[in-house]
Amino acid sequence: MTNSKEQSKITDFFETAIFFVEPRVRQALSRIPQNIKLSAQEIRLRSYQNVAIICIKNTFFLQSSGDITSDINSPENVIITSLEIEKSFHSLCDYSVYSFQNQILNGFITTKGGHRVGICGAAVMQSGKIINVKNVTALNIRIAREFPEIYPKIFEIFKDSVKNTLIIGPPGCGKTSVLRNLAKNISLCKYPKPFLKVVIIDERCEISGINQGILQFNVGLSDVLSEFPKPEGIARAIRCLSPDVIICDEIGAEEDVQAISRCCHCGVKIIASIHAENKEDFFKKNIVSQLISSCEFENLIFLKGANYPGSVDCIIKASEIKS
Repeated sequence: MTNSKEQSKITDFFETAIFFVEPRVRQALSRIPQNIKLSAQEIRLRSYQNVAIICIKNTFFLQSSGDITSDINSPENVIITSLEIEKSFHSLCDYSVYSFQNQILNGFITTKGGHRVGICGAAVMQSGKIINVKNVTALNIRIAREFPEIYPKIFEIFKDSVKNTLIIGPPGCGKTSVLRNLAKNISLCKYPKPFLKVVIIDERCEISGINQGILQFNVGLSDVLSEFPKPEGIARAIRCLSPDVIICDEIGAEEDVQAISRCCHCGVKIIASIHAENKEDFFKKNIVSQLISSCEFENLIFLKGANYPGSVDCIIKASEIKS
């Protein structure tokens, strides 16, 4: 049972996630039960559809009273209009869509509090490339969560020295939160000793949650290169910031692997994440053998699914795979 101070904190945190939503819908969201505010992972706003609140094990639908229901056909459910979606989108962009063009092209905008808002709409193409998104039809608010401390199993790996490490797991399992926590603790000398210079390549503004130049999450004394593609960001960090450790999220392309390999060969430690549903899915990926062989990764940390965010499934020594 939460006390009044904890309830106030939950409410304030939830409010930062929905600040841009049109008043009619925002006010109803503000009235939902505290336990749902605490457990909500996403809020999905779809044009002329029910407002959906996604929790770990259930999906609920918003009612104008602030009550929630599992009945998608209830006449009391809040239906958001296309005009309300459009107005919410412009509010999200602080009424300057052009200023958020790079983030929009990446698919989402990071807001105050580090929350992410995914954007659905029609692609505007030019010479085979997406240059804009128009006619926004849906917004998906992913509510940020911050773990106070990383788990003991992960701490054990870094207590003596930083090792090249991959954090692996499916969406929503806490990969980004673990990276953020490592960046904070390593840069603040909590482990290992002595002081190490940490640079975060925050391509999609997820690790730091940077919004209009202000870091929304505590990443300690880490330097942040935001919205840089990983290859360019890694090269710039090595050239200009003399890092001891580079941290980045979501390795996925051949160019990422090549940049990380150069990083390792320069003597800079790398901690990164990669998407995979499980161990079997991970080892099927084409880039995995190259990652392990050329990037000198020492530890592979597999996280459990979205039902257990931040929890370690297992840790594998890369040397065991190579042999």
